[in-house]
Amino acid sequence: MLPINTSNVTGHLAQQVAIKANRDPEDPPADLQTALQGIKVTLSEQAQKISSNAKDNKDIDESSLPDSVKQALKMLRELRQQLAEKQAELQALMADQGLSEEERMQKAQGLQSEIASLNGAISTANGALLQAVRDAALSPDQMQEMSSLMMA
Repeated sequence: MLPINTSNVTGHLAQQVAIKANRDPEDPPADLQTALQGIKVTLSEQAQKISSNAKDNKDIDESSLPDSVKQALKMLRELRQQLAEKQAELQALMADQGLSEEERMQKAQGLQSEIASLNGAISTANGALLQAVRDAALSPDQMQEMSSLMMA
């Protein structure tokens, strides 16, 4: 997880509250609660994806599997999600009648290349998972748990 430095945010918030409090003598003084009502936080697309992935992987994190197996399962899940997205993009591209045949084929080749790379990465992640399972000597219950997580 990425560390977040909140000292700058807190300092900036205090500065904004002070500015609002001293802005105009006719306005009522702003207290912290009033200032906080106007604050809105918006996460970037990448931050939303990270947050979503953390929720999506909650079942893996709560499992009794070793950390190395958990990491491999998370990687596989992420790669499979990316593969599904690229395949959907390719299908949408092939159905797009607004492009010329040449444009469609060029873009399709690029997406097919990305799909091939993701398939290779999935193969590598599967190998890493198998190695992690061998190294961890999982119990039969853990093997069953891992299998169910792979299917989810």
